[in-house]
Amino acid sequence: MVKIIKKSALIRTVTLVMVFAFGWVFLTGMGGRSSSLPEPDVNFHATLTDDQGVRTKCTKVSWEGATFISAKRGSAMVTIPFEKVRKFVYIIEGENHNEMEFRVTLRQGEVVAVTVDASTRLFGQTSFGNYRIPLRNVREVIFDTVNSGEVLKK
Repeated sequence: MVKIIKKSALIRTVTLVMVFAFGWVFLTGMGGRSSSLPEPDVNFHATLTDDQGVRTKCTKVSWEGATFISAKRGSAMVTIPFEKVRKFVYIIEGENHNEMEFRVTLRQGEVVAVTVDASTRLFGQTSFGNYRIPLRNVREVIFDTVNSGEVLKK
């Protein structure tokens, strides 16, 4: 009878430890989104307009942490450095609902049409906190050509 009590106590203890471990892993994985933003190498300033018409001035603007636009142009993949971009404007949703078409106006005046992944996020810093927005909610980004381009120390 002592062995039966010891076995059942052992089984309860092991079960309790397993439930606790599973619960801890599950709950710590539900921490949500981090409030930190990727830190770009170069500080680009821009005014972003969302799909509700709200304009927000940002510094440290990045495209998923990078300082270039990554997009498709026809069958090719292209990267356009922020240094070359004056603005980009939403044109239409792509044939695939996960894509959007944007018109990129370069600083020298050339206009380039590109297709981007709608789930790509833009990040930035505002006077009131961190800023992040998926491209599907972006309508226009205008880069400040005067203040942009400061190299950030890491």
